[in-house]
Amino acid sequence: MGLIFYTMLGAILGWIATIVRQASNSRALRRNVLSGIGGALAGAISSKMLTDKQNSLLGASSVEALLISLVGALALLASVNLLHRNKMR
Repeated sequence: MGLIFYTMLGAILGWIATIVRQASNSRALRRNVLSGIGGALAGAISSKMLTDKQNSLLGASSVEALLISLVGALALLASVNLLHRNKMR
């Protein structure tokens, strides 16, 4: 349950990032959604290591894990979009 939750959280954050950046092509949407998913899962894994909760990815989600996964998703989204913006110029 937790893995599905973090995947959906990352996908929603990526979709919101696409709306905020007003990107109209499908590549930007795909890139943002995948970056959001990757960041949320990386945040969930790191929160598992930091808080020593054994089953945060498998079902039991905590507020700490949610906040760390949000920060991970937002950080990865920001870095990917920053790198992509510099590549376009």
